[in-house]
Amino acid sequence: ALKSLPDLEHCVYGFSTGGSKIQTFVYKDREINKIQALSRMMEHDGTAIGHHVAHVGDKMLKQYPDVQNKIMFVLTDGSPTHTGNHGLTSIQHTRAMVDLLRNQGIMVFGIGLDNAFPDSIGNELFGEGQYAILKDVSSALPLLVKRNRTVLDRAKI
Repeated sequence: ALKSLPDLEHCVYGFSTGGSKIQTFVYKDREINKIQALSRMMEHDGTAIGHHVAHVGDKMLKQYPDVQNKIMFVLTDGSPTHTGNHGLTSIQHTRAMVDLLRNQGIMVFGIGLDNAFPDSIGNELFGEGQYAILKDVSSALPLLVKRNRTVLDRAKI
């Protein structure tokens, strides 16, 4: 859907969390285009959303300093589960990373796939009105496209 917008440059990142190993994968950005690898994506243990939001946000700021309207859509199939050694819960850590990126000029919106989390967690992670929960991914495509259009309109893209 994003490819259809002519003046929109976009990236796609994924992540894997298994045990103590946290990996971020680049599927598409200014330097890499392996978008076909998305079809081989597999489910892994854990959901270290905060760590990956921070990592991808850092990449966005470094690779796209000339882009004014930076938007991150965080798609997840579950609530965050990994915290690290900072004394915060996984939800608090994720929200802290989301707030950090917002303070650096990146608009961050959450998308919970297949009932990934309840509204109360969505509010804690992303803030009221800053996320959508898709109860059934295959039938929710129109909602996702409409929501993305609303966000892009707000950013004047």
